[in-house]
Order: sequence, then structure tokens, then C-alpha cells
Amino acid sequence: MIDVVEQIPEETYSMDDWNEALMYMSNREARYSSFTAKEEILEFLKYDVETD
Repeated sequence: MIDVVEQIPEETYSMDDWNEALMYMSNREARYSSFTAKEEILEFLKYDVETD
């Protein structure tokens, strides 16, 4: 899934969409720029893989 997210240009989705995805995955509040939210999603996915 990390590879898929990395391929998505930030401008493909709105800032709200990126933040909503991050909030869904991490169960925490998020208000980031599209770029930062995408990076946070990637970090979350990488951490999740490392802890499994």
C-alpha cells in the first residue's frame, strides 16, 4: 500500500481528503497541508508494517 500512496500526486486529492484519510487511519485529529498529510499517511503505513 505504501507504493500506491507514494505514486499519488498530492494535488490529485484535496487537503481535506488527505486529512480525512489520515484521521481514518490513525484515529487522531489532523489539519495538515496535502503534502504533509500524505507524508504522515506514509509514516503511519511504514510504522504499521514495522510493528507487525
